[in-house]
Amino acid sequence: MSAAISNEQSGGGDDDGAFPFDGQLFYGLEQKPGETEIRTSLAEMRSISARLNREEESDEGIRLQEESVIDDREFEWNGNRIPIKSRTVPLGRYIEGAQDVELWELANTETQELVESWMSKDEWNELENENVADSSGDFDPFGVVMWPGSIIAAQEMYQLKNNFVGKRVLTLGSGTGLEAQIAARLGAAHVLATDNYPLTLALLEYATERAGLSHVIDTKLFDICSQDPLPDCDIVIAADVLYNDVLAKAVGRRCVEALSQVPQPRLIVTDSQRFHGTDFLDSINCERSDRYKLHWEEKNLEQVEVSGILINDDQKINVKARLLSIA
Repeated sequence: MSAAISNEQSGGGDDDGAFPFDGQLFYGLEQKPGETEIRTSLAEMRSISARLNREEESDEGIRLQEESVIDDREFEWNGNRIPIKSRTVPLGRYIEGAQDVELWELANTETQELVESWMSKDEWNELENENVADSSGDFDPFGVVMWPGSIIAAQEMYQLKNNFVGKRVLTLGSGTGLEAQIAARLGAAHVLATDNYPLTLALLEYATERAGLSHVIDTKLFDICSQDPLPDCDIVIAADVLYNDVLAKAVGRRCVEALSQVPQPRLIVTDSQRFHGTDFLDSINCERSDRYKLHWEEKNLEQVEVSGILINDDQKINVKARLLSIA
């Protein structure tokens, strides 16, 4: 999951930079009665983060992962040594017969610094007038960790595994690359993993090389908010890219683009964070008034081990996600 947003696009902020910041973000926030999406604020997020970090230090409160990360090392990128860690995703826990997948993420301390920088008012002021279509810098804290929507996508991919053999697969906002590795394992002829950030793609390439899948998986900088056409493919996958209303609209536009192609590629979209304002299906269904209506399928994951983002260690959480899968 990785893409760019700006202060203006997120709805702005108050004097202390507390712009609206909606979604679960691994804090286990619940939907309010009558709402389909989750609302919170930056101030609330920081308050929850501080409390959970205190509870973690006293071994109370949040459910931390039981096993330590199997490998920590430094990753050389742009002349810098960056602390990274491996994450073994136990797919067999969620998908019968599936093997574990090793991904590589930024270490928690590095991710926390990126998030704090991303949330800071100064950074937002710098980005306020930036064109999203020309935003392929290094500034993204979310594509450098694995998100639960990738597991939801993997479940759907295994359900459709015979459809992947010999196909060209495109992943949008690829993040750490779980879907790309799964597509290669399922027999895809070629996988193009795209993202808007060079560091994210560098981590994905590192994992791909270690998995021995570099002969199938290529990477490319690609901004879903740009006017560039989708690369040719038979299957399009976008897992957990909906963390801003502008991004959601862009993904919706890409869905319409894919569904308008002949032949039409298969489409898989997942969303585990349910950010407020990111349900783009109503606008798509209005454009498809003469066709069947698209709808989300609700999905649940239990005890998923994920990065704490603003919390000092990993967590185990339960996730209510949504899936769009179109043949």
